Amino acid sequence: MKKKYILPIIYVALLCLTNAGAYHLGTQHSNTPVIDSSPQPSAAPQTNPSGYVDPFPRYLTDDTTDWLTYTNKKYHFSITYPPTWKYLEIPKSQYNNQDEVVLFSHQDIQSANPHLMTDYNFTISKNNLALNWQSKYFQVEDYKGGKPCSMGNLPGTCFAGILKGDNANQYVFVGKIGDYYIQERGHETSGYYGKTIFHYFGNEITIKLNPQDSVGKDNMGTAILTDLSNGKTKIVIRLESMVSKPPAAIYSGSCAKPGAIKYPLTNVSNGLKTNSAPGTSETILNVSLDTLRSQFPLAIGVQSTLSPESLAWCGDLK
Repeated sequence: MKKKYILPIIYVALLCLTNAGAYHLGTQHSNTPVIDSSPQPSAAPQTNPSGYVDPFPRYLTDDTTDWLTYTNKKYHFSITYPPTWKYLEIPKSQYNNQDEVVLFSHQDIQSANPHLMTDYNFTISKNNLALNWQSKYFQVEDYKGGKPCSMGNLPGTCFAGILKGDNANQYVFVGKIGDYYIQERGHETSGYYGKTIFHYFGNEITIKLNPQDSVGKDNMGTAILTDLSNGKTKIVIRLESMVSKPPAAIYSGSCAKPGAIKYPLTNVSNGLKTNSAPGTSETILNVSLDTLRSQFPLAIGVQSTLSPESLAWCGDLK
């Protein structure tokens, strides 16, 4: 073959090889995604970079409509708490306690060491627990000697400071409930402190005085017993209508079978000599309301003007 035909043939062969290689590479990378260079929306900021998930996010709000109510009938108080919480009552006989304790926690309470990781710790004692806090437990006090405060409707004394040993902040309330003291230790870091509702209902009893004969017929009465927190109880009797100044008393037993007079009360009076009108009686007894409760059943009665041996009005204390 002549030389003038060799170069064109080589050129054509090289061109075919180049096109074939390009086709091969194109088929090998046909699945490669196409990169879009147009502007993209920025990613949303990360709201929880640590990854922590709060187990009770619903109760970090002020909505407490679905909370439950714990009621202690022995010491006459109640407290609201989140429905996911647990509570544990510890009597005096357990763990050789001198006092009774009620614990509340957002987690399971370990029976082996129930005081650990509790959110609310209520202690009921015959002793004034406020006397121990100032020097025995605090290394630094926020309120020197405590300050007046209240827990729900119960007045008392508040203490706050840094505990000895673990350097933790502690807030303590101590108040009087009848013949006992109640101490509450709350952990402000739990996020629920101040949202619970404490109610003491043991400082007052109201009963109806029902008619017992024709003198009291169609006229109702009430008796209100109020604990004065000083070992005394105020008793107020109100009758819708009465005459004269009938004696009143607290009797042993019941209205159905009244026994001997246990505590004489002030005569009921309306301030009038002849006209029928509402009457009242007020007496201060030198016994606490808790002492009276321990003597139930009792009856509050107002004597009849028909016979000193019978009652015109009576109400049971039970």
